Amino acid sequence: MHIDRKTKGACVGLLGGAALLSCAVIAPLAEARSFDAVAVHGTRMVSDDQLKASCGIAPGTDYSADDLRQIESCLKDSGVFSAAKVTADGRTLVVDVQEKQLRPGRASFGIAYDSEDGVVGSVFFERYNLFPNTYGSIDMRLGAESQSLETNAYYSGDTPGRLDFGLDAAFLNTEYDDQSFGHRSARIEGYLAHVDPVLGRFEGGLGYRRDALENVDSDASALIRAEEGSVVRPYLRFSYSVHSDESVSTLAAPAYSFRFDQYFWNLSDEHAFADSRISAQSSVPLSPDTLVMFSFQGGALSQQGSAATRIVDRYQAGGAMFRGFAPRGIGPKDGKDFLGGNYYAVGSIDVQHSVGEVFHTPTRVGAFVSAGSVWGLNDTLGGMIDDGKNLRSSVGVTLTFDVHGSPLSIYLAKATEKEKGDDTQSFGLSFSTRF
Repeated sequence: MHIDRKTKGACVGLLGGAALLSCAVIAPLAEARSFDAVAVHGTRMVSDDQLKASCGIAPGTDYSADDLRQIESCLKDSGVFSAAKVTADGRTLVVDVQEKQLRPGRASFGIAYDSEDGVVGSVFFERYNLFPNTYGSIDMRLGAESQSLETNAYYSGDTPGRLDFGLDAAFLNTEYDDQSFGHRSARIEGYLAHVDPVLGRFEGGLGYRRDALENVDSDASALIRAEEGSVVRPYLRFSYSVHSDESVSTLAAPAYSFRFDQYFWNLSDEHAFADSRISAQSSVPLSPDTLVMFSFQGGALSQQGSAATRIVDRYQAGGAMFRGFAPRGIGPKDGKDFLGGNYYAVGSIDVQHSVGEVFHTPTRVGAFVSAGSVWGLNDTLGGMIDDGKNLRSSVGVTLTFDVHGSPLSIYLAKATEKEKGDDTQSFGLSFSTRF
């Protein structure tokens, strides 16, 4: 929001979940100067963009000393900041603020559908400053074949260059109709995090996990039957992520996101293995209404102990990850059982075009091409199982509706390159909403 600096007075606006109220109208005075950049320090619940918009702060604007004092007054009068100071540092305008101890939060119920988990109900709660400087959340999801519960507590201090601390706990239970076993997992992890405004986010964690493969069918693959049981061991995690300010789905500007995770599961156990995962996305607008998106996901498991990896460890692909193939529908297979693989890679190119509103709903149409594979086993039962890196590919079209901020996505796909025994899927639908 840009405030006309030739007008005197004040106006009031509402900004996001932080409830930042107030904006200032700044009168022009003599001896004004312009700044090439604006640096904001001290924001936590309120975004830098919200702060700048509320009081008409923008690079390239002329500000006098009186203007800067009025910006300080605007910020203090907002009800959000207990202190505010605006100073010049060369060609940069520096805004230092101290937020009050606000406790915004929300509780919501939701329902979602996708081609993998079917209908899933959810309950979500979050609160900022649940404890001083601590964010907390609970996310529970209940479906016919999968149930999960995740909790998160995250402490963020006030010292520049600080290390933040988080504590996560997660529980998962799955009994998919297409699998001949049940999977139950519980874990707890404490981790440290550092966020660099330029380089990105770094995390390192130590956790403990129980991972169980249970209720194996009598006619399941001999490989799965041999893997039945539970492993209870500590693990290490290191992660790095970075992303642009804009979402990769925006039409406004080029955007990107990147994440790398390195796990060392089941430390000091025969089932120890390293798990390396990568996910990358980028997008480039071709015109005001057209966007091209590139995405890649991949992973590699490396056996560290004497035992082979288990099916609950190995990667699966299909469904929304690899359109044109059913969830868990490609890779090494024994009888009716897809076994997953120690390696996977899936890449896609999407072109999306905005067609305006259909039934008063923002709508995009698109087309895509995808390629990838799942491969590699430690045990092929004496060569009876083909675990080769066999390429699959697919093409298709998409239709996406933005229904009051909740996307409804539909795709039609055709597997153009596949292996005998692959489980294909030509139609996919996903939708989620909260209330």
